[in-house]
Amino acid sequence: MPLTSSRLNIPGSGSRGARGVVTAATVFILAVLAFAGFAGHAAAVGPSGSFSLTLSYGNAGQALKRAGVSVSAVAPSTQTKLSGRRVKVNSALSAISAASAFSLRGGLRFSKGKRSIVLRQMTLLTDSGRITASVAGKRIAFFLVDANPQVNETAGTLKIIADKLRLTAGSAKLIKSKLRVDRIPATQVGGFAADVTFAFEDPYFAQCGLAALSRSVGTVPEAGPVPDLTGTGLAVGAPGITWGFKSSFNGYINGIGLIVGLDGTTVNRVPMAPPQVPPTGFTFPNAQGAYQVNGPGNADDRAYLNGTGGVMYCNAAHGFRIVISNPTVVIDGGSSRLIADIDTNISGDWMPTQRVDLADLAVGSAVVTGTAPNVTWATIPATLSQTGADALRLCEVNVPGAPPGCLYPAGTVLSSLTVSFTGV
Repeated sequence: MPLTSSRLNIPGSGSRGARGVVTAATVFILAVLAFAGFAGHAAAVGPSGSFSLTLSYGNAGQALKRAGVSVSAVAPSTQTKLSGRRVKVNSALSAISAASAFSLRGGLRFSKGKRSIVLRQMTLLTDSGRITASVAGKRIAFFLVDANPQVNETAGTLKIIADKLRLTAGSAKLIKSKLRVDRIPATQVGGFAADVTFAFEDPYFAQCGLAALSRSVGTVPEAGPVPDLTGTGLAVGAPGITWGFKSSFNGYINGIGLIVGLDGTTVNRVPMAPPQVPPTGFTFPNAQGAYQVNGPGNADDRAYLNGTGGVMYCNAAHGFRIVISNPTVVIDGGSSRLIADIDTNISGDWMPTQRVDLADLAVGSAVVTGTAPNVTWATIPATLSQTGADALRLCEVNVPGAPPGCLYPAGTVLSSLTVSFTGV
C-alpha cells in the first residue's frame, strides 16, 4: 500500500477520510515548510532536493522491456543507464505547495518506435503516495510509491527510499493504448528515492543576524496555569511590568551585542547616558489580568498580570541569541512566579519558543502599596528557576575568557520586578 499511516502521510488541502492521518513526519513537514517560508515567513534560503526513479524492473518493468518500450529523461532531468537495461532518471526539486506536493524538474518519456508518452510537471503527493504528471496536457496519477520516510528533525532533512514504484491502473492502460503493447500490469515498474533538505531560519535573523543551522525540540516542562481567580479585571492601559532580567547580563550584552525591545516593550535607559551605559530594565505593556481580595490588607491577595512584547539579547560575536517575551507575573504567596516565552539560538542551534516558569518570586519581601484592587508590588525579589535556566540555555554558551562552569545556573539572583494592578 502506498504511504500508509505508519509511513509518510502528510495531509494537504485534498486529504480525505483515512488518508488524513497525522504522523510525526506530517508535523515535521508542516513545521519545516513554515520555517522555510512556505507558511507566510520569508526564508533566506529555500529547500532543495533530489529525486530519482529507477525504471525497468519488477513485473511491469520486465513487461515493458519485453514489449520493447524504452525509458528516457526529459530535460532538465538527467538519466543514467544501469545494468539489465535499467534507467535511472534524476530530477531536482522545483517547488513545494499545499504542504504535501513536491514538484520535480524535467520529466520522463516512454517510447516504442515513433510512439511515445511524455510525462511533464511530475509531482510527488505525499498525502496519497502518488506521483502525478501532465501527459498531453492532462494531469493523471501515473505512479504509486511505497515509502518509508527517514526524518531528521534536527538537521532538517527528509529521505524517502521506496522499495516499489508501481504503475497505476490508469497509466498501465495508457501505455497499452498509446504504445500499442499488451500485458502491461499495474504492478512494480521500478524504485524511487527522494532526498530533501529544508532551510531553517532564525525568526529574529533580521534583527540579530545569527543563522540557524539546526533546530532542537525543547523538553523543558511547560509553565503551569495561572490561578483561576474571581474578582476584578485589569484596566486597559494600566501600567506595565517593569523588570531588568539581570543587570550584569545587561552590561555584558550591551558592551558587545544588542539589546532590543520588541512589540511595544520599552528599553529603559538613564536619560542622556552614553550608549555604553547598559539599560536599567524593561517595561512590558500589560494586556490582561485578574485580582482577588483575600481578607483585610494586601498580604494574602492574589493576582496575575499578562504582559506583552519582549526583549531580544543578541550576541552574534559569541554566537547566541535569546528572546524573553510575553511575561506573566503571578502573585500567589509562596507560589508566586514569573512566566515567559523563551526562544533561543545557541551556537546556531535554534530552539523555538517554550513557555516556562522562568523565575520564582518572593512576594513576601516586596514593597506593597495601594488599596485593592489598585495595588503596586515594588522590587519583588526574583531567582532563576531550574526550568528557566534550562530554557535560557546560558549554560551552553562558551564565553571567551570566562571561567569554566555555568554563569547563570538555577538559583541565580535576578533583577527585582515591579508590577502594578489597576482594577476596572
